[in-house]
Amino acid sequence: MKRIFAYICCAFLMLELSGCAGLSKKFVRKKKQEEKPPVILALEEDKDIADYHELYKKHFMLWQYWHDELISALKQNYKKQKECAAYTYEHLNHLRKYVFEDRRASLDSYISQMEQITAKINDRRISDTTKIRIAGDLEKLKRLIDKEYRYPQIKDYIVVPKAGN
Repeated sequence: MKRIFAYICCAFLMLELSGCAGLSKKFVRKKKQEEKPPVILALEEDKDIADYHELYKKHFMLWQYWHDELISALKQNYKKQKECAAYTYEHLNHLRKYVFEDRRASLDSYISQMEQITAKINDRRISDTTKIRIAGDLEKLKRLIDKEYRYPQIKDYIVVPKAGN
């Protein structure tokens, strides 16, 4: 019985080592897959050809995206939170450039609120209750900005670039 078992084990070992691809796959190096660089959306702002209405729409859309990402990133890691906060602040500042002075005052107050929230986020040691409070503040801020600065409400207050600037 032991001999039969030994012969079966030897036969199985011979079959395994001979033509099967199992062992050869283990020792062959796999080609490294090239990592594709991440897509970064950059808006060109050539003042000679810039249509401020289109630029405003694009920055508003990007602000909405990054603001939503920031709210969802509060459950994720610190780097994601910091990146989302920076992009949200950046696009909110870009919106400021395209509106008249009289509409900038309330937008400046929203920008200062975003600065305060960003400062809280940059503190690595925030508790879960503080994150919940920040998420509530961010949602409130989003509703207010969305209500006042959505394109149909603000289109009459967008700066028209002067020729030759």
